[in-house]
Amino acid sequence: HEFVLTRGKVLELVRPDDSGELESVCEMQVFGKIRSISSLRLTGDTKDYIVIGSDSGKLVILEYLPDKVSFNQVHCETFGKSGMRRIVPGEYVAVDPQGR
Repeated sequence: HEFVLTRGKVLELVRPDDSGELESVCEMQVFGKIRSISSLRLTGDTKDYIVIGSDSGKLVILEYLPDKVSFNQVHCETFGKSGMRRIVPGEYVAVDPQGR
């Protein structure tokens, strides 16, 4: 099992070791502040993706590449202007169990 943690502008993938302590697997600085995050699994797939909404007005889908020990941007969609605006839906990311 792996977990993704966010701290302001940092995205970190962690997993528990044998003693139960969380060890950092991958850490990445992002542009802008993360306002929302969710996991996404497409129907019939075995890989989870990370969906991030940020204050930069973008919705980004990331995947973790274990061989490169890094995150890879799969898709980036601009949905509004940058900044913490009330009309920009950056904090309203939702994923249903069907992967939609």
